Amino acid sequence: MRPPQYWFLVILLSVSALAFVLLRHGEPLTDTDKAAQQRQVDRWWANEIAQEIKYIYDERTGLCYAYQAQKGYGGPTLSLVPYERVKNLLLNPPEHPPK
Repeated sequence: MRPPQYWFLVILLSVSALAFVLLRHGEPLTDTDKAAQQRQVDRWWANEIAQEIKYIYDERTGLCYAYQAQKGYGGPTLSLVPYERVKNLLLNPPEHPPK
């Protein structure tokens, strides 16, 4: 089940797109308009995916990982990330920070 803010954003984007089309009084979209709409949709999806990223610390190796397990975006992913960039976002921060 998707979080409530997901549905709010879906509705907001749908209403915005409908209002845009209605306000244009049926004029065809230019390539510039289409590109702007695509960028808006791409940005929204990127933010949705980024909100699902969690950061974890592996005590055995001293390495940090970004983990994304949300289904529907291509499956779970794991990526090595620098400790300094995510130290305040870790789900399980180390008792003694790495040097």
